[in-house]
Amino acid sequence: MHLSHLTVLLSMALIFGCADSEDGQDASINGIIPENGETYTGGQRIFLDQYGLGFQIPAGWSGQYDEGVFGLTNAAETAAGMVTAVRISSAELEAAMDERMEVSEGVFMVQEGSVTRSGNSFTSSYDITGEQDGSSWKGYIAATVGAFEWTSVALGLSPSGERDAMADAMDDINASVELEAPHEGADFFGSWEDALKGYTFTFYDSGSDYSDKTTFTLCSDGSASYSSSSYSGGITGSLSTNSMGSGSWQLEQSSASSADVYFELSNDLSGTREFSVDGEGKYYIGDMRYFRSANDC
Repeated sequence: MHLSHLTVLLSMALIFGCADSEDGQDASINGIIPENGETYTGGQRIFLDQYGLGFQIPAGWSGQYDEGVFGLTNAAETAAGMVTAVRISSAELEAAMDERMEVSEGVFMVQEGSVTRSGNSFTSSYDITGEQDGSSWKGYIAATVGAFEWTSVALGLSPSGERDAMADAMDDINASVELEAPHEGADFFGSWEDALKGYTFTFYDSGSDYSDKTTFTLCSDGSASYSSSSYSGGITGSLSTNSMGSGSWQLEQSSASSADVYFELSNDLSGTREFSVDGEGKYYIGDMRYFRSANDC
């Protein structure tokens, strides 16, 4: 392979949109905060504080931290990997993993099979094409989507004959991942305003002969709308709109995992609602699970 392992991996970090480093924060995840240029070995737990990302180096591997990316090599220095984090939703991540990715001029990662998903974890295998010396290389990505769609990415490359061992190492890293929720005021992790504006939040409830739907839409310009509707009576039933309101929304206060939002709405629907997000990036209003979707309103 003409390109060095780490050159390819750092190129991949840029493809996934790795953010610039920011000042560290108080850690609630255990691990060593790595220093640039220092070498860390298998079994050690690393905490990338600017991402709120903790993981364990797999046995037989070692690594160094540089510019927001933790680079890894196996003991024989025949395979390489990296661990970093990006702001990306589950849908965007899956779409990106499905794409053919150019890691250098004329060298591509081409997906083999399809993305595999288990809960909030995603994996995918790749063939590396375009090498002029005829060598055969494989790639593998294991990623976990956390709160606020902040996502850990473990990416590995190896000769074809070492693909399974390399993929196992990336899976071990992914299984060891801990992701903190964004800290209040940490713009690097995004903000509640960014998580709310331009989105519709929808609640669904259904039974054998009824279904209910409630939506809150928070537009980027500060306007808002609310609707609640029910359908009952089975096949011969009817749809009724229980309530609708329009007006504006304003973020009152927020913490790492929750935010109070005040809605000024028509039809006596004004009031404060508590939004929250769990460690898997699922959104709630009060105690009810709401599904978030983009709304260019």
